[in-house]
Amino acid sequence: RKKLLAPSVSPTERRRHVFVLGAGPGGLMTAIQLSLRHHRVVICEQRKAYARNRYIGVYKEVTHLMAALGMPERMTYDFSQYRGKRGIMLADIQTFLHGIALKLGVIIYTGTVVRRLDLQELRNGEIELQRAPNAGGGSGGDQSVGLLRWQHDTVSRVRSGVTIRFDTVVEASGGRSGLRELLVGPDRVVSVKTVGRMAAARDPSLESFFADPEDHCAEYVESGYGCPPGSRERFAKALLADGNDDIPDAIPCFVSNIDASIFTRPMRQTDGSLGLASRIGDSDLNIPHDWVVLECRLADQSLSRYHIEGPLPQTFEFGGERISTRKILDNLNPVSLLFRILYAMGVPYDAVDRRRLIEFYARESSNADTSDIVSTWVGAFRGLRLGGEEPIWCGRVPGSETVEYGIVGEALQNAWYRFGVGVDDSFAGASRFAEGMDLAPEARFAAALKFERVMTARSVQVLYHLYAVARNTDQGVVGSVLTEYHMDERHSADVAEARLRDACHQAAEMLAVEQDICASGSDPLLQAALDYLRETCCRRILTLLESLPYPAELFVQAWGPLKAGAPDWRSQVMATLESGLSSEHLEQIAPAFAKGDPRSCGDLESMRQERVAEVGLGHYGWASPWLRACALRAVDSSSPVGLAALSRAATDSNAIVAETATGALLAAGGGPGTSARYPTMEKVLALREVDLFRALPHQVLSRLALLLAEQWIPAGERIISKGDLGDCLYMIESGRVKVHDGDMVIRYLGQHQSFGELALLDAEPRSASVTAVESTHAFRLSQVDFAALIGEQPDIMRAVNRVLCQMVRSAHVTVPA
Repeated sequence: RKKLLAPSVSPTERRRHVFVLGAGPGGLMTAIQLSLRHHRVVICEQRKAYARNRYIGVYKEVTHLMAALGMPERMTYDFSQYRGKRGIMLADIQTFLHGIALKLGVIIYTGTVVRRLDLQELRNGEIELQRAPNAGGGSGGDQSVGLLRWQHDTVSRVRSGVTIRFDTVVEASGGRSGLRELLVGPDRVVSVKTVGRMAAARDPSLESFFADPEDHCAEYVESGYGCPPGSRERFAKALLADGNDDIPDAIPCFVSNIDASIFTRPMRQTDGSLGLASRIGDSDLNIPHDWVVLECRLADQSLSRYHIEGPLPQTFEFGGERISTRKILDNLNPVSLLFRILYAMGVPYDAVDRRRLIEFYARESSNADTSDIVSTWVGAFRGLRLGGEEPIWCGRVPGSETVEYGIVGEALQNAWYRFGVGVDDSFAGASRFAEGMDLAPEARFAAALKFERVMTARSVQVLYHLYAVARNTDQGVVGSVLTEYHMDERHSADVAEARLRDACHQAAEMLAVEQDICASGSDPLLQAALDYLRETCCRRILTLLESLPYPAELFVQAWGPLKAGAPDWRSQVMATLESGLSSEHLEQIAPAFAKGDPRSCGDLESMRQERVAEVGLGHYGWASPWLRACALRAVDSSSPVGLAALSRAATDSNAIVAETATGALLAAGGGPGTSARYPTMEKVLALREVDLFRALPHQVLSRLALLLAEQWIPAGERIISKGDLGDCLYMIESGRVKVHDGDMVIRYLGQHQSFGELALLDAEPRSASVTAVESTHAFRLSQVDFAALIGEQPDIMRAVNRVLCQMVRSAHVTVPA
């Protein structure tokens, strides 16, 4: 392996202590190249595992280097007709290089971040490591503590707070850590367009950026799958034109790496397809311009996966206007988009096994960092400001005379697009940096400047490709797919808007009703029922607003007071929404979050009775049966309006409404028939006395009341015995019972008290016996019925859990001595 080194290693040269931040391909290759030169290297990586399942194409320089390090051919995939490349899975590259680095003595910490990163720490040459915030998660459920350290053939856990001392630091985190900004200054981290324009100003012909003998990728820029010949002159003019938008800073892209098994018929090549899969069955595929569909074949020629990649248009037309693709990418369902693209390309419907694809996507996405299975993203191209008189990708840490730095990989420049040079450039940067450690200062400076010239040329080449893609406004099937998707999205938004208008109309009616029935004081039960419906309406309005194009952070903040049950949650929610909603939507939702104040008008009681009667008769579509029953209970049966309402409601199809109206008529002496001995309303009030249910709204308890079974227990009868498996709750309507353990009486219970509450939640043995002291009438709620209701309304269990937590806290309160 030491034959990989171009210069010989001088045994007298001082060996360095190197700290590498990031274990991507660039960071690992840097560590390997430095270790081959006998430098001591420590790597810090935030992720716990290498799981990115994206295939990347690499040129012969990389495949030769990987082969020299020992990577077997079976780990690569045949892309040979695609500009002579080999394909390698990104996770395979990292896993392989990880093993080689360990054999060479590199120490690697995974699931680890730097505790504090500033210039003072860098100048001191001392960094403290700590556990990454998400290091305890992952599909394996690893909840271990400390840092995971890889050294030689040993993997161990070590405490957080490990201190690493170094005299050289390498930024290889892709620029996510902020280290490069510390090393070169944030003003020197710029878009590739800035670098390209500075380069074009020095050489307007651009010839030097396409003919550098040190750049082995330049020959592919205008060949095959590249920029169309004859465009360079127009590109040069566009690049030099200030404020010209012909060259985008970023471009929306689609990438998919899908298992070959999801196709019931394999794709195959056609003449002139440059090695691309472009035919399936008897159908030629309509592959969009600039897109690629690659077969990933192993060394034995077995088909592993398909790699599909291509640019999405910057904009697409809909309804006579141009819609920005970037604006809708966050809402795209990648799997749905893949299906649409495949079918639009001409893949027969029955050639795709949708179930297998969804299972594959779910399985692969269960690991960390696997977004490239099916993904849409906006490729933004940024890096260091290159091309000055002195190279800035390596040098001394600002303010230090001894600590050196290097910047490699995507932290140096994100330059992989179209012709696939990301790993090639990362490896080249790693090799150039390691070689420079053993060169004299003048030679090192010249070599660093030479490599920076190559990366400057890469900026121009990447911009050339972006220019070519942006000029191609005809995106074929992709444009139609995006238009169709946008139509679906607009339809969903229109439906949400219509539902929002309906919900706001209901909220306005509820507010008007509340203002009228509160005119001269209201029945507490009726007021509570109306409050519950108003709160439910507010929740529905917030949910509908979330489906509209507003920032998600706005609603995270808005939900807070409502979920916490703050007394003034209405005003708090509105105060939050005012900062982000349009004036039209704010005006719409205002009634929902307004506080109901009594109206000031002449005959308040008359108006109140009319409104209560309307609610009881169901004049409002939003009025629930429980609210109607509460209104009928509160109506004045002695008034003509109230009596008429009760008479009509007595024949209502809803049981609780008819039952309440009949009972009120009988109580007033004006109705035929008999009233229920224990009406639902009374059962609800009794349930509210049970500690377990005190946090549940009356409307929810009305459903629970329908599950109660009556039970008459004669005096002296054992109701439950200690040790029996609990399966129900009892509420005493009349009579008296004793809770005892053998002959020892623990307590007596009477009317409206309950026992056996916890038996609703589990089937543990009873802790005591209960016997009727006198003839007792009780209501019984079975565990089975309660569990079925919870399945329909999970909110019940959440409310019960809150009560249980309060009970536990109360039981642990200690009184100071």
